Amino acid sequence: MIQFTWPNGQKTDVDPAEVVCIQEVAHGLGEPGSKTRIDWVETYYVVEEPADVAAAIGDELKSLVQLKLPGGSSVWLNAKVIKGPVYVTKKLRTDGIASSVRLGSQTIYLGSSPQEVFDAILSVGGHPLTLRDDRPEDGTEIQAFAIAANLDPIANLMNAVTPKEPEASANLPVQKLSDDEVKKSAGTRGTFEDIEKTDLSRDEFVALKALKKYDFNASSYNLYDTIDNFGGGTLVLAEVFSGTGAQQSGPYEYQILVKNGRGVVYSDFSQTVRQGTERTSLFARLVYADTVIAGLTFVLTFAFLIFSAIGNAPEALGVALTTVIGFWFGRNTASSLSPNAGTR
Repeated sequence: MIQFTWPNGQKTDVDPAEVVCIQEVAHGLGEPGSKTRIDWVETYYVVEEPADVAAAIGDELKSLVQLKLPGGSSVWLNAKVIKGPVYVTKKLRTDGIASSVRLGSQTIYLGSSPQEVFDAILSVGGHPLTLRDDRPEDGTEIQAFAIAANLDPIANLMNAVTPKEPEASANLPVQKLSDDEVKKSAGTRGTFEDIEKTDLSRDEFVALKALKKYDFNASSYNLYDTIDNFGGGTLVLAEVFSGTGAQQSGPYEYQILVKNGRGVVYSDFSQTVRQGTERTSLFARLVYADTVIAGLTFVLTFAFLIFSAIGNAPEALGVALTTVIGFWFGRNTASSLSPNAGTR
């Protein structure tokens, strides 16, 4: 174990064998007074300089390699747990981005070239992915992926959820997307400071509020998909960035399950998939608010029609039916017209 110092002056131990990433704390992020972020069993912010932390960890963790972030600052990664270099399309090679690696379900964009990433992983006995030549661009932004000779369970999971590149065929017609489809494929992007002002759905808003509580360093987001009727709720898929400008890092991928106005954040896709396969119990379905309101509306409507047919409908029954129907339509109208009226 190696000892470092938290900003409050307390000493803490870190096991070098568990470290996956070391980097400088971006300005305005992390804990006040900290200089280095260490990702291992959890995220630690310490006051020691990044180079000093990396040197101490590297003395025992021989698979620690030094690379560059897009802004030029150094990042140290455990080459035995990352997968790379991952191919980056030409359209994504902006703001200093030259390559990327995968760490579990997260993509880390780098300023180091694919060859530098390849050589660094190989130099410590790791297994780099095949270097890929630039492929012809067809005008669409296809998510980058890499080919590994030996895929471990994590890579198999990534392979199962990563979009595949379509096979080229001269007989396939060119499909043009409508403006709405193009907007949807680009995702909903924004900063966490402006989520109150952004045109989000109710579920997206709840998801972002939960995500900000989960990752307080998050500065901006990209909601690239939502899946309805998942695990008894709505699954929101998000990419999150930390920092701004040259200090920006990420994206970090999260899945947020929104159920009954509450968001639960997951960072492990396999855990998310297991959660989604759980079936909602019959009792939970029966006591769900929409089910209760629908049943009450049916009973009141049936009773009102029976009493009306015999010419003796109580006035209170008509008032109750009107109230329930009014609440039903009001609730649905509020959900569609005021999506940001969720949990704040």
